[in-house]
Amino acid sequence: MKKRIIIFSVLIVLLIIFFIVLQHVTLKQYRQSFDCLNTTCEITVFSKNPKAKKIVNKAVLKTQALENEYREEIEEINQKEGTLTISNQLYKLLQLEEKYQSLWNNNELTSLWKRSLNKSKIPTTEELKKFSLTSVQLLKNRQIKADDFDLNIDGILSGKISDEVSTYLEQEGFNSYMINYGGNITVGKHYKNQFTVSLYMPITNEYFKTVSGNHLSIYSVGMNDATVIEGIAYTPVINNETKYPYQHHTSVTVIDSDPIKAQLLSNLLFSLSLEEGKKIALEKNVQNVIWVENDQTIEYLKDMKA
Repeated sequence: MKKRIIIFSVLIVLLIIFFIVLQHVTLKQYRQSFDCLNTTCEITVFSKNPKAKKIVNKAVLKTQALENEYREEIEEINQKEGTLTISNQLYKLLQLEEKYQSLWNNNELTSLWKRSLNKSKIPTTEELKKFSLTSVQLLKNRQIKADDFDLNIDGILSGKISDEVSTYLEQEGFNSYMINYGGNITVGKHYKNQFTVSLYMPITNEYFKTVSGNHLSIYSVGMNDATVIEGIAYTPVINNETKYPYQHHTSVTVIDSDPIKAQLLSNLLFSLSLEEGKKIALEKNVQNVIWVENDQTIEYLKDMKA
């Protein structure tokens, strides 16, 4: 009887060891969806290490903390005027926005358009007349100046946070991941070959292209955030002169290894004609750009494999 108990105990121990080993050698997908950046976000890690679950949770908390940090400083600034000294990290963000012609001082106007488009409405002429837009100057020593601050960092924030979160995941030893911030994707290295991301036509949602690769960011304006009203697609990237969204294209998608660059450039190219956009995209040495024109034709900066 004693011998049987010993054998049975050994079997139990071996089974426990087997399941522990199996847990560490079986690839799993660790995913968490959450609200951030005024949209639904998702972080996924592919790993054999069960520690990945904890790391994904920390990456989510990091995303939310970074967003709150930037939002809180912007909210404080937007209640002031004149010359201010701001944090070094926000100053660097604004420098990048200025470099890509995306330093927007139209937060309230953009917010009006977002609220209206969420209700499938266009702001009235009377509502738009209330906005007298001013510019922002970047001075030395982390100082900025404006008659009235109304800063909008939507054109860089998700790219910046994605850059920091992907760096965090890789520093923790998790290189196979996908970060999805409202349809804007950043991927690491696939555990087998390459990640594949499908692109769909704005409005009709018909598949038209697959992007494959590792260490890529795919950022779009108009593909995931357009609202159709009376046959016209509106995306809240606002022309400060007309106070209406730009209408040069239905969508612009930028593909690059740098999520900050991809987001900034997608916003800039959305505000430019196709000819101007192609010239600047080549100057910026971006991996590729896809334009969906208003007549539903598709233009590529560089040829892509079918």
